[in-house]
Amino acid sequence: MKPDAHKAVAAAAEAKKQNIQDNSALSDAAKEALKNEVDAIKEASKAAIDGAKKNADVEAAKNQQKQQSMQSTQHIYQVTKS
Repeated sequence: MKPDAHKAVAAAAEAKKQNIQDNSALSDAAKEALKNEVDAIKEASKAAIDGAKKNADVEAAKNQQKQQSMQSTQHIYQVTKS
């Protein structure tokens, strides 16, 4: 369960970082800041997965990463609208 969760988190983070890189409305500095935010979310998710004692906890950590990733996406759109 944990290896699959780690793979899912890593794949989601890489997809998010690619979306950021492909967004031409963002400056290089904004892209770097947002990619660093994605990396921080990924690392926090990995730590939560590693610390999970039950499969339900692993799923909760994966879901938390998805939620944080969505919030990051909302942040991207706010930055591009500014």
